[in-house]
Amino acid sequence: MKLLMRILFGILLLVSTSTIFAQTCTSIFSNGLQAHGANGEVELSYHSQITNGSANISARTITDDSNWLACSGSSCVATGVPSSTSTPTFLTSPSTTPITVANNATLSRAAGNYTTVNVGQQGTLNFTTAAGVYRTQAFTTNYQSVVNFQSGDYWINGNLNVAQATALRRSAASGVTRIFVNGNISFGYQVITQAFASNQLLIYATGNITFANEVDLDAYVYAGGTVTMNYRSSVTGAVAGSSVYLTGNEVSINYQGSNLTSVNFSPFCSGGTVAPVLLGAWNMDENLWNGTANEVRDSSGNNNHGRARIAAGSTSLPTTSSGNPAYTSGNQSTCYYGDFDKTINPARTYSYVELTGFPSLPQGFTFAAWIRSSNASAQHQRILVRDDAQNGWGFSLADGTNQPKLRFFNRNITNTGTVTGQGSNPNCGVFCIDTNAVITSNCSLL
Repeated sequence: MKLLMRILFGILLLVSTSTIFAQTCTSIFSNGLQAHGANGEVELSYHSQITNGSANISARTITDDSNWLACSGSSCVATGVPSSTSTPTFLTSPSTTPITVANNATLSRAAGNYTTVNVGQQGTLNFTTAAGVYRTQAFTTNYQSVVNFQSGDYWINGNLNVAQATALRRSAASGVTRIFVNGNISFGYQVITQAFASNQLLIYATGNITFANEVDLDAYVYAGGTVTMNYRSSVTGAVAGSSVYLTGNEVSINYQGSNLTSVNFSPFCSGGTVAPVLLGAWNMDENLWNGTANEVRDSSGNNNHGRARIAAGSTSLPTTSSGNPAYTSGNQSTCYYGDFDKTINPARTYSYVELTGFPSLPQGFTFAAWIRSSNASAQHQRILVRDDAQNGWGFSLADGTNQPKLRFFNRNITNTGTVTGQGSNPNCGVFCIDTNAVITSNCSLL
């Protein structure tokens, strides 16, 4: 038996996969201020106000000490129902390269993977790749520093500390900037955004977000924990947290809900149509595989490269092949492709591609692959695997079924619910779904 495959494997974030965008942006930010905690509360201090919204605040309770009609000319009223939530899967990637900007210096960096970021006093950091993906660890600015943001996604695995008088500046000609922080965010005295419209900047934190005095942001701000805003801080856009405390006097929120219907804050929430995001594409057209790290190249630009691997006790790694086309139709044939899982008496090789270091999968995704197998019902034909017992997942053919079905499994998700559409949940001890291939017959194509 021989399993031949050439895979264009994409994990796509598609609005058509309903599990990704369980909430629209308008349901998360239904007013200028909201609390999503089960017992979430909103507290308004003296002369705080919310403009351009309604009197109804999505929160379990509200304490209004504003001493005036704080909600667009009316008294604020808690709906008694928490606001909607969203918890996008956080993207991380290992790196050994920090970003360090010296005092009064300027530094530019393209999209990629970095460790800690530190912008010195009155230093300037320029992010230069439009629509790029930046992954960093803890991110710190210092007094009067400037960070110029291109469009794209900024995944900060650690706290974001924005020091006094820092300017968060938009340098993009088009597109949206989305900042995701796996930790807490602290905005120092008189931190400002510059050149952003509110629908061009999303600021998200898994933890708490704290505003010092006179912070002024044009953004949509969301915290998995609490949000605390101090004296004369202001947001043009909206603010959401498990609870929201306007502890300082004269805090203002200018709600901009009309621009949420067309906003692109994926994968946090959806406005209008959201374009797919390609996380990985493996053409398997390299000249040689020999088990070296990063040899199976990811052409998506995200550097999620893999390596040829074999199961324990097996021999003979998979490799690439170009001598005989895997499939021919008229005068067109396949070129290079991955050559897997040969039968070498007395045993199979059980070979596959391992994607060590691939980030956690998002809540919704699509696998697409071109596969030809000479025995599609032979068990355990592994294809792509992130072989990590804590966060492992895999994409395989006839895995434990003796049937020509594709399987996706994830060790970190518990089986629950039912499968809609084509497919079945085999209850294999981890999350599994088995589904028929799209092409079930065509010269043994699957």
